[in-house]
Amino acid sequence: MKKIILTFFFIYSFAYSQETISQFNILDRQLSVKAVKPDEKGAYDLYIDGYSLDASHEKVGLLVRYKKIEKFKVSLQNAAKKYEEWYLVAKENQVKELDKSIEASQPRVEGYFLYYDEWKFDFSVNLTYRMKISENNGTVDYAFIITTGELTASENQFMTLDNIAFVFYSVDEINDFISLLDRQLVLDKFNSKDNKEDLFKD
Repeated sequence: MKKIILTFFFIYSFAYSQETISQFNILDRQLSVKAVKPDEKGAYDLYIDGYSLDASHEKVGLLVRYKKIEKFKVSLQNAAKKYEEWYLVAKENQVKELDKSIEASQPRVEGYFLYYDEWKFDFSVNLTYRMKISENNGTVDYAFIITTGELTASENQFMTLDNIAFVFYSVDEINDFISLLDRQLVLDKFNSKDNKEDLFKD
């Protein structure tokens, strides 16, 4: 019963209490970073849309709890440093093919996906970072890729999603993404909304 109530709470929160604070593009698809309104202590959660690698389910993403947001950002920053280091080595040595994991500690996050017409949550997602270098028609791409692996619905092990990915092609792109997770964007969004609502008091 507790799991059912908890799942209902997350679905309700997901459907009704989010506001978009920023947007970004991955593989020509526009995605959003959303947040729930900060509570009285200033805490909020982030819902970060991702790129689905499962043809059956397009709407997917990561749920990062307030206490883990800074750890998530630091993890991305550390991985970006390693990516930049390897990028310079690859350029200097004319490496045109590589697929190698980047070791960087990261907090365990959560995932969500729309399973036909119902939102499903996986409350334990271990992210993987890697660098993939490939050549296509004489052009070498240096990709930094974040993947989730398979997601499984918390209430039904047979409802799954193959994978979620985030793909970036430079340190600047990674840093731009990290900047979209900034706390000030959340505060500005909800302060602006509250100010507008104050104009129309009962």
